Amino acid sequence: MANDLTIKETCEAIQAVGFPIALQNAIIAPNNPEHGAICERFLQEAVTKQRELVSNHQPSIWSHHQIQTIADYAKKHGLSVLVLGPFAQSLSALVGQIRIGLMTYVEFKNEFSLSFALDHEVGHMRDFQFIARQYPEIEGMEEPVDHSAYVRTHRDKVMRYIEAFKKLFKKKIPKKDQNRFDALAQEIFGNPQAMDNQQVNKVANFIAELFRMGEEIRDPRKENEIFGSDIYIKVFGKEGIDQKKDRIANGGLQTPTGQKIDANMILFMATIQEAGLWEKFRKRPGFDPNSIRHINLKHVEFARICIRAAAQYFPN
Repeated sequence: MANDLTIKETCEAIQAVGFPIALQNAIIAPNNPEHGAICERFLQEAVTKQRELVSNHQPSIWSHHQIQTIADYAKKHGLSVLVLGPFAQSLSALVGQIRIGLMTYVEFKNEFSLSFALDHEVGHMRDFQFIARQYPEIEGMEEPVDHSAYVRTHRDKVMRYIEAFKKLFKKKIPKKDQNRFDALAQEIFGNPQAMDNQQVNKVANFIAELFRMGEEIRDPRKENEIFGSDIYIKVFGKEGIDQKKDRIANGGLQTPTGQKIDANMILFMATIQEAGLWEKFRKRPGFDPNSIRHINLKHVEFARICIRAAAQYFPN
């Protein structure tokens, strides 16, 4: 539970480990006398919004222990850390930097889940570096603070980023399955040039996650992450059904025919299936078959093809 005391502890920890805070137009260094007050204001706003939006959960913010874990991880891997203000996802990493969001609900239950999430985000950074070596035309692309604004000003580069992923997938797909891949990609994405900027951003995020899963399904820790985290079972349980509309609105895709796609659910289903854990997962207490009734299995098939192809870039 978040209260004034834990907020103060968290902000003191952020300042002690030397994490700057990014505002929309400025970076607040840890030695700035306003650093603590700004941090506390953001976290108090986060708690207030969480109480308004999620009535059946206690608010959750970064703890001082989690901040120390991130600091230790960053030091070990030679990365910097930036704390993002009111315009951030909870955790991301690119171009040598870990970014944590103050204004998000923090799901990580324990040290393992946070460490795995850090590895996941730093894995995205490695993926991007790998792709940039293969396709130099996307080199210099950055992880933006405001994704929508970045797409507006760098749309061509983001489009090349999407196409680079698709080429990497196709290189590892057997020839007999390539026509199927093309047909499903066309059904889901259509003509990329016809997408609006928001859709371009969502597609870029979706395929980046599919590529990342190619390595993670080979990670022996993945089963623990799937079964030890509340995130997966929430999505496939009653709570996931209740949140389906918001999930699709915030992170979903839209086909050229206007069909709404629950991208997160598809990603989770395809990942669990490619990891060989689907039958075991369906037997978990709390799994609700109604949670997947809205899913087009062809879209899961596409995601599985992509994950399977990506896995070949990460030999054991």
